[in-house]
Amino acid sequence: MTRENILCVKFGLKEVTPGGEFEGLGSAFGNIDDGFDVVEPGAFKQTLGEKMPAMLWQHDPSKPLGVWESAKEVGAGLHVRGRLALDTQLGAEAHALLKMGALNGLSIGFMIPPGGSTYDDNRVRHIKQIDLWEISVVTFPMNRDARISAIKAMHGYKLAPTRRQAERVLRDAGFSGGQAEAILKGGYEALAAHERDTDGTDLLAAINAARGIL
Repeated sequence: MTRENILCVKFGLKEVTPGGEFEGLGSAFGNIDDGFDVVEPGAFKQTLGEKMPAMLWQHDPSKPLGVWESAKEVGAGLHVRGRLALDTQLGAEAHALLKMGALNGLSIGFMIPPGGSTYDDNRVRHIKQIDLWEISVVTFPMNRDARISAIKAMHGYKLAPTRRQAERVLRDAGFSGGQAEAILKGGYEALAAHERDTDGTDLLAAINAARGIL
């Protein structure tokens, strides 16, 4: 197994205490995210009985923020409560940003064990079991930069992104769905074949767009 999944949600921040405590929803049940994934109730039951996830900044393993003190499934999803490390620069900055509402997302990094998910007829993946590694505080849940940061963090672990994650990054970079699919299937040669019947204008535009974010 590899660490191959990132899911992000906006979390309903209830309060940030002077001591750095805060709580919110780390994952929502029953909602289809932009990667066509749905987390089912009970998915966290086994992992929460074995360990507490790490608290990270933007999925960066070199930037711990504090500790999660509790994590439990509730009706809406995975409810978490944590404490920031206020005696660190990063923890103090995150504390200030949370208080002013500049941070509004939590994102989980996890693995799916064999048999832990199924696909329905609409190609939506229903996740029934999760091995939860970490829960990150993120700036913009579900946006392009968050996805790219997640891919880079995974690279730091020397782990490969999933095909779906790689396709999202390519499309965010300006490549069309067909171009992204061609790159993933066969690299540059396949992309060249895909573009053979065009004047190359679309490919040039995609490459120029990619320079701005990669």
